[in-house]
Amino acid sequence: MYYKVDGTRQFGSIIELQSQKEVAIEDITPLVRGSEADSLGTLNIDNFLIKTRAVSSDSISHSTARYSYNPDGTCGSVAGAIVLNYYDRYKSPSYVPNSLESSDGVALINALVARMGTSTNYIELKRGLSLYIKQYYKPTTVTANTYSWGDRIRTIIGKNYPCILGLTSHPRYGEHWVVVTGYNFTSHNSGTYTVNDGWGNVGININSSYTDGGVDIG
Repeated sequence: MYYKVDGTRQFGSIIELQSQKEVAIEDITPLVRGSEADSLGTLNIDNFLIKTRAVSSDSISHSTARYSYNPDGTCGSVAGAIVLNYYDRYKSPSYVPNSLESSDGVALINALVARMGTSTNYIELKRGLSLYIKQYYKPTTVTANTYSWGDRIRTIIGKNYPCILGLTSHPRYGEHWVVVTGYNFTSHNSGTYTVNDGWGNVGININSSYTDGGVDIG
């Protein structure tokens, strides 16, 4: 992470360059010994040497399916299918019946499209996942948040499960649904998410400034 001092703001304001967000001074740790230089990075601002630090980070311990079938803007269903596949493999084999299992996930994705449609918003995604799980597994809670999402991700990833993240105005993905497999926060809920992008790519880092909420299976 790289920072600059913003002279237009109150004295001591530090801006994280990638997100252009102000970083609280308490989230920056002073360097007092040379042995501490093995941190994520260092920066000298007006002869004051500081280091960045990860406030918290975590990731799931298993890989997620690399589904990429997305012909008609069905990224919500793709993300849902990736999460359901993970739950089926590592929680209960009842999440995906044999009739919907395939290496490319197409049958499962289409089953979700039938329940949530395309161009999915938070309400449609939550409802579609709930309808699917109620039919094939058992009634359970599907949670959709558009605020304080970082706190929710800490909880779900801490249980070793992935969850769905909504992207907004991202320079590559635009408005898109992805699957979170880990996070690295440099302040309370600010930093990066590691995601499966639903286009067949995993280990992609997304800055938290491009997210607006998420959906998970509780």
